[in-house]
Amino acid sequence: MRADSESIPINGRQSTYVIGLKIPETPRWAHDIVLNASIAWDQAQLWYQQSLSTPGNVYTFAASDDGSAIVSFSMPAAYVGFAVGWTQYQFASTSKMTIKSTQTYLDPSVFSASQQNNDTAQKYALWLALHELGRVLGLGSVLDTRDIMDPMASPSRAADSPLLSTLDLYALQVLASGYAPSFVTLPGNVQNQFVPAATFISTTTTPPIPTPEFNGYYGLIAAICALGASLGIKRRKLLS
Repeated sequence: MRADSESIPINGRQSTYVIGLKIPETPRWAHDIVLNASIAWDQAQLWYQQSLSTPGNVYTFAASDDGSAIVSFSMPAAYVGFAVGWTQYQFASTSKMTIKSTQTYLDPSVFSASQQNNDTAQKYALWLALHELGRVLGLGSVLDTRDIMDPMASPSRAADSPLLSTLDLYALQVLASGYAPSFVTLPGNVQNQFVPAATFISTTTTPPIPTPEFNGYYGLIAAICALGASLGIKRRKLLS
């Protein structure tokens, strides 16, 4: 990616504004975490438009039994031990930048029934779900540990909530306007700021599903060690 920290690469642009999201029904807590992550992205886009007084199109996730954005609490053998989240794209035949459908994999050692009462695992799961749904929306990676679209969890995130950035939301506004450039760069007069994703879950008109605050990747490891349990997550696993 470019050295400019105010730019984000674009993987593609969704072909429709309403994205059908198919989430496994079980384990229920994991389903609800992913649903909350989708709510956060929906509400954040609306908030960004309202804050700028610039009405326009936004992307909206809608739970669907036959959605084009499929989530699985499993990991292909090729990625086991390498990744804790992965999103693959199917592009339209007419354009290599138009996303027709996606398949997202989330680590089953995190998104499992055995973690139902593991508060720290659920904090980590929210971060993973937010990151991968950002991928579904077409966003690439930024090397900024404050941003949810950074692909690596670092010690600096350990006590932080997952954050969505102005850069992320501006890029989605560009995509929703009909453009899919290779990179989106913030205008020079726009400051890249960060807002907790939980802010957007709590401002929905329907009662949100309770979601614990994120405590970071290394907080996850520490908690698991303290409990004498393991999720089987390696420190250098990647997200995509």
